[in-house]
Amino acid sequence: METPMVRDARRRLAPHIAEDMQRPAGKRYALVVGIDEYAPPLRTLSNAVKDATAIAAKLRGEFGFEVTLLTNRDAHAQAIRAVLERWREETAPEDSVLIFFAGHGTNHPDPQRRQEGYLLPADATEDPASWLAESELIRRAKAMPARWIFLIFDACYTGTTFRHDIPAGARDDQVLKALVAGTEDQPVLDGGAGDHSIFTRAILDGLDGWADSGQRPDDVISADELIVYVQSEVPWRSRLRGYEQTPVGGPLQGTRTAQDFEFRPVKPRLPAPLLRNLYSPSPENRIAAARQLGIRAPGDSKEVIHKKAAELIRLLDQDPVLEVRVTAAEALGTLGAPDGFRPLADRMQAEGEGSQLRAAAAAALGDLAQIPACREEASRVLVNGLLADDAAVLEAVKESLGRIPESGSQLLAALRDAGAANRRQILDALARLADRYPDDPRTWPPLEALDARLLRRFYLA
Repeated sequence: METPMVRDARRRLAPHIAEDMQRPAGKRYALVVGIDEYAPPLRTLSNAVKDATAIAAKLRGEFGFEVTLLTNRDAHAQAIRAVLERWREETAPEDSVLIFFAGHGTNHPDPQRRQEGYLLPADATEDPASWLAESELIRRAKAMPARWIFLIFDACYTGTTFRHDIPAGARDDQVLKALVAGTEDQPVLDGGAGDHSIFTRAILDGLDGWADSGQRPDDVISADELIVYVQSEVPWRSRLRGYEQTPVGGPLQGTRTAQDFEFRPVKPRLPAPLLRNLYSPSPENRIAAARQLGIRAPGDSKEVIHKKAAELIRLLDQDPVLEVRVTAAEALGTLGAPDGFRPLADRMQAEGEGSQLRAAAAAALGDLAQIPACREEASRVLVNGLLADDAAVLEAVKESLGRIPESGSQLLAALRDAGAANRRQILDALARLADRYPDDPRTWPPLEALDARLLRRFYLA
C-alpha cells in the first residue's frame, strides 16, 4: 500500500520524472585542453595539464563522456579547431558537448576597439592572429547541432566571454552556458589546491556531488548547480591565499524554460552531502547519515546497496562513539543487505561489545532474517544467542526470533537438548512465535513428537 509520504514524494518528483523521460539519450562529447608549456615570453604553468587530465578522467569514468584530451604541444590551434569542426558534422540535436580549457588567457582590443578575450593555444606567439578568440569558440559552438553545450575556461581574463550578448532571433532550442575562472580584468591562480588550480579543484569537488543542490534525489548535477557551487567556493578559497578571484558563469544562449546541460553519473555513487556527514567529526552528523543509509530507496541498485552497507559496516566496526555504532547496527538491519550479516553476528556474539550494541545487533539480525538468503543462518545465530546472560540481549534475541516463522523448528530442536536454565528462554521465544504465527506450518512440526510435560509448559508459556 502506498503511504501518504510516498504519495507526496511521487507528486513532487513527477514533473522531474516526466522531464527525464522526455529528454532523449544522446551522446556526450568533451574536448579537454591543458597547456603548461609555452614558448617564451609566455610563462610556463604548473598545473594546467594536471587540471585537464583530472577533468578528462572524471568526465570519461564517472559521466560517460567521449573525451578528446589535448595537452601541451598537441593542443595547438589547428588541433582544437579540427575537433570543433568535426563535431559540427558529427553531433546530433540530442547530444551534449563540453569544452574545457586550462592554460593562458588574455584580452586585446579588436579592430572596433572593443575588448576581446582570447585563449592561448600551445603554438601561441606574440601575434594575436595565433590566438583563439573566445568569440570564435562561441561561434563554433553555436554552429553545432548539439542542443546542450557548456564552456569552461580556467584561464586569466576570461570574463570577456560574457561580452557576447545573445543575439535577437538566436536558437532557442540550444542551451549554451559558460563558466570561467575570473572576471575580464582578473589574472587567476594556476595552483592553490595541491596539484590543481582552486577553480578546477572546485569543479572536481562539484562533480563529486558537492554541487548537487538536493532539489532532486538522482545525483544529477546541472550546469547551473555547478556554476552556483564554483562561484560560492572559489572566492573564499582564493582569499585564504591572499588573492581575489571571482568566477563568472551563466547562459550565452537559450531560454529559461529549456532543460539544462547535465552531468549524469553512469556508475553508482553515494551523494556527497551524505558522505560529508558520514566522515564528519560530529557524532550527531554521523548518526544522521547512518540513519539515512539505512533507508532503501526504490531506485537503489545492487551497487548502491553494497556501498551503503560498506559505509555502515565501517561505522559499526570503527567508530569510537557507541551511539554511532548502535545506529549503524540498526541501519544495517533496515537496509536489508546480506553484506551486513557477518558483522552483525560478530557484534552480537562478542561478550566485550556491551549490552546496547549487542542488543541492537540482535534486533538487526531479526530484520535481516526477513531476507531468504539470510534466514537460516540468522536464526541459528539468534538461537545460540539465547545462551546470553544479558537481559537486554536476551530480550532482543527473543523478539527477533518471534519474527521468523522458520526458527520454530530450530527452537524445538534446541529445546530437546537444553538444560533447565536455558529452557525458559527457549520457551519464551516459542511463545512469541505462537502468538504471532499460531497456525503457520513453517513454524510447527507434528506436536506428537514432543514430551507432554514440555507441551504443557509451552502452552502455559
